[in-house]
Amino acid sequence: MSGWAWTRATLRVLGGRALWSLLTVTSLCPPAVHVASAHGAHGAHGAHESGSLVHHSRCAPTLRALTSPTGRTDSVLQTGQRTIVALVGRATSAVRFLPHDDLLILPHRSAGLARSGPAVRIVLPAYTTPPGLTVVETGRGSAIALVIDGTLAVFDAATGRARARVSLGLQALGWPAAVAASAGGRVYLVGQPRDTYAAVLEALALDGQGGPRILWRAQLGLTHAGLWTGHASRGRLAVYLPDAHDVGGTVELLDERRGEVAREVHGEVRGVYALPGPPVAADLASDRIVVQVGAALRAYTLGEGRPVGAIAGVGPVAVVPARGLVAFIRGDELVLATTRALLPVARVTLPGVTALAATADGAALLVGRRDSLARLGLDGCRGSGRSGGA
Repeated sequence: MSGWAWTRATLRVLGGRALWSLLTVTSLCPPAVHVASAHGAHGAHGAHESGSLVHHSRCAPTLRALTSPTGRTDSVLQTGQRTIVALVGRATSAVRFLPHDDLLILPHRSAGLARSGPAVRIVLPAYTTPPGLTVVETGRGSAIALVIDGTLAVFDAATGRARARVSLGLQALGWPAAVAASAGGRVYLVGQPRDTYAAVLEALALDGQGGPRILWRAQLGLTHAGLWTGHASRGRLAVYLPDAHDVGGTVELLDERRGEVAREVHGEVRGVYALPGPPVAADLASDRIVVQVGAALRAYTLGEGRPVGAIAGVGPVAVVPARGLVAFIRGDELVLATTRALLPVARVTLPGVTALAATADGAALLVGRRDSLARLGLDGCRGSGRSGGA
């Protein structure tokens, strides 16, 4: 048996309190590791496996299995302490996040990819809006913030233990719930207060002994599907607001300290521009925001909304800021392209991808599928320069 182990726990909401009950502890052996190369991926006995690669220049992605989470991975991220967090649903479901996902936390216990110690699986309560995940850096170390309907739950990134749980007094919005975080323990989320039809952006501080506290609340107007939030630059927060038909929308850049539309020194409003659809990713380092329109991805400057590139592809989408790369799906292939202009760099034959995220150090991608979670190393892959067609 491997060092992987699962701890199943149940989170029930009873009278405003969280009740945790330990159910089972079992061992889980990870699948065989297959390494991709320019000539294809081969298992221990030389059998050809999915993961075959067509790459350019020195970019040589390598695929390595991590675990089989007994379900489809709908969302995944990694903390600065290399803990992996995922939302896992039924493998047979045809719709992301539905009918229900659970939270899986895989703490990092040793160097490299070797992990030992318990993995924590938390059975979440029924939800209306799919849960949103983000990593928050606080004075007590990295934390995982989970927004589920009207609740914010905070978990320790190193152990998976619950730190706090607070009722927000609003219904989270987005698909999944729109949430972002910044240094100093700040969390930003979008929701609809009770008995209203308008959306608000709320800033919370997680540092302190009294639990999360509200810093400010900004009015966003009538609510529609497709709300999104993320960072635009140092001190600015980007919020996407769909139009009345949920076709296109507007991005507003807000001051993180006050929740007001960011302005230039001379008073000119610079932080408002239109987009043809909701963003699927943003990269602060490259000043880029990526939108999916039909079966194509389009890149715009994050600060001004100026179009800079387009390429055939769909989500899931993940940016790797440390390498200037964006990863996405085209048919049965995972494609790597430059974030700045969406110029193709490499592609890997990898069917059934359901979730993507960059590792904390930017060295790899976490790849979720219907029945597995893998690591795609990005050795030699960079977003600078012009590459051949993919």
